[in-house]
Amino acid sequence: MVRRWPLTTPWFAVAARRDTVVDAFLRSSSFTHTSHRPNLVAGEFAIGLPDGPRHARQRTQVEELLRSATQLGRTCAVVAGGRVRSVAGAQAATTPVSFDLVTEYLAPVAWRAMQSCFGEAGQALVRDGPGAPSAESVEPQLLRDLRHVGAHLLVGGVATPAVQARAEASAAALRRRITRRTSALRGALASRMPQASDDDLRRSAIGLMWVAHPATVQAGVNLVRELLARPPLQESLRKRVAQARDAASHGTGLGPWLAVDLRSELADMVLELLRFRPPFPVLSRDVPRDALLALAGDQPARIAAGRTMKLMVIGALFDERATTEPARFRPGRLWQDPDDRYLVFGFGPRRCPATQHVLEMLVSLLIGLLQLPRPVRLARDRHAMRHDGPATVQMRVEF
Repeated sequence: MVRRWPLTTPWFAVAARRDTVVDAFLRSSSFTHTSHRPNLVAGEFAIGLPDGPRHARQRTQVEELLRSATQLGRTCAVVAGGRVRSVAGAQAATTPVSFDLVTEYLAPVAWRAMQSCFGEAGQALVRDGPGAPSAESVEPQLLRDLRHVGAHLLVGGVATPAVQARAEASAAALRRRITRRTSALRGALASRMPQASDDDLRRSAIGLMWVAHPATVQAGVNLVRELLARPPLQESLRKRVAQARDAASHGTGLGPWLAVDLRSELADMVLELLRFRPPFPVLSRDVPRDALLALAGDQPARIAAGRTMKLMVIGALFDERATTEPARFRPGRLWQDPDDRYLVFGFGPRRCPATQHVLEMLVSLLIGLLQLPRPVRLARDRHAMRHDGPATVQMRVEF
């Protein structure tokens, strides 16, 4: 409705056309990220700052903390390969094998890839003390804390007292965990962040953990749900991965994960699957002063100061002004603007700084699933899916 009758935009402060959403993304001083600030229970982070030197410095530090997209994709492939072999090893010839896609695959694999960003301090961040028998045994608690803090970015404004208290407790635990490991972080990141203060290190580490991990896991859930809704597509991709595995001559055991053409093809597939089910379909922005929003040929919409603007990314992704036949599933589609290919991650200078990193990780995660002995399907259990607010905390699948 908003896309067809854009004059409703000032009434509801909702944008759904591609050009209108992108206009708001590009004018981030008029439509500011400060809408996130009240929900940053783990402390200040770049995602909630308005444009300016402070935001620029913090964003640069996050970029310095990240390993390269290729490195994260490769690390994710190694961990995913081990997980897939473990799951496949439990298979029976005729009995379906089930596992939880979230807790047994996506969450631990994504974390162990991201953990590599912290170098030798990564294991220490997980163990959080000498009493833990192993990092793996205490990892679930860390991942729950990250999920509670990350989910609060989206639901903080409507959270119940119990959810608010849980998010604050997880944030405090996360801050304590990082503070105790400041010296380890300093040593591990000295070469990449030599100018960063201890406060900078702690803030960047905490922010990267609670923003990147829950979002990557949810994106993985979303793309798998869309894939499972298209059985012929899954079968086609399984054959494509098998061909790459058979053709591989690498001695690393990563065969299809290293096939450049396959990774490029699957990157298009991931982006198209996420177009149908983006992890952030609607985003909010504060309007600090009266602002005029372009409406592509119609009279500009005046958005009054003090309002919160809703940007319907899902609407922009399906706008026929942005791409032809948006209702069709068509990987590698052409866009009005080539940058729209990554619109699920935002647009312009404040697009997610880990766009390519997350995409490489999702491709590696997908290649792993496509190598299971049989096609994956949602488990035949009415409780197969469980959600905690915006986060999917269980997705039982079987093959």
